[in-house]
Amino acid sequence: MGLNKKVYDGANKSREPDELILYTPAYGEKTHTNEWGGEIVIENNTVISKIGAMGINNSTIPENGFVLSGHGKGADWLSHNIRLLEQIEIARENKTKGVCLFALCSMTQEQMKALKMGAFRK
Repeated sequence: MGLNKKVYDGANKSREPDELILYTPAYGEKTHTNEWGGEIVIENNTVISKIGAMGINNSTIPENGFVLSGHGKGADWLSHNIRLLEQIEIARENKTKGVCLFALCSMTQEQMKALKMGAFRK
C-alpha cells in the first residue's frame, strides 16, 4: 500500500462545500456537521469509525484523536482513500490550512483481533 497525501482545507471551522476539515478536541466535543458529507474518526492514530456520504455525521471528537470531515470532493477523497483500521498521521504546517494528511499503513491481523476484542477502547 502506498502513501496517501492530502492537503485539507481548514481546521476547527464550519465545513463548506467540497472541503475536507480537521476537527481536534480544541473545537469541542462534536463536529456539529450536517448529514451532507462523510467523516472518519481517528483515535490513537487509527481510524476507528467511518461514516459514508449522507451519513449521520456530527461525530464525537476523541480526546486522543481527531475527526476528518468532508463534503463533496472532500467526502469522496475520504471514501476512496481511507479505510477502517488504517493508521493516520497529521503533519501540521500551520494551525489552519495547508496541512498534509498521511495514511501510513493498514493494521496487522493481530491488531485487528485486538481491536475487535476491545483493546483500543477506553
